[in-house]
Amino acid sequence: MTLTDCENMEFKSSAESRSSFNVGEALLQTVELAMVDSRLVCGTFQSADMLSTCPESITLCILPDYKEDSDVSILIQHKLIEAYCWENDIPVIKVNGVAGLQKVVSLKNDQNNNANTDLSCLLIQDKEEMAECERMLSKYYWGLVHDNVDPHPVIQLPV
Repeated sequence: MTLTDCENMEFKSSAESRSSFNVGEALLQTVELAMVDSRLVCGTFQSADMLSTCPESITLCILPDYKEDSDVSILIQHKLIEAYCWENDIPVIKVNGVAGLQKVVSLKNDQNNNANTDLSCLLIQDKEEMAECERMLSKYYWGLVHDNVDPHPVIQLPV
């Protein structure tokens, strides 16, 4: 499996409707569902706090991909969060930026009058039964791990 294959990977559900899911679209659907269910943790410090108190309750970590010339403190924070997630078997998916996430999160925040949400790190907490998009992301991530794809590709979010 090549990096290009991973970026363009689509999933087909054999048991269900056989419809294709784009990884970026599945990620946005997962974030939206987590927001509706109040399972979304936003921000680097809030995420670090959640990871230190109950890492077993986290299903997924989403990190925007910052360039090497970005603020060194955010790069260090992301490396530490990635390492902690790796040690606790928490999937980490990097995205190409926050624009796509901001659209999804801002819709909910407009209702809560809280437009200044920190999107530097997002955690999605467990729920009893995963939605189809969450299963697809899990399958995608563990497929990358199984196939030794390193570094993992940065997911292009639909904007």
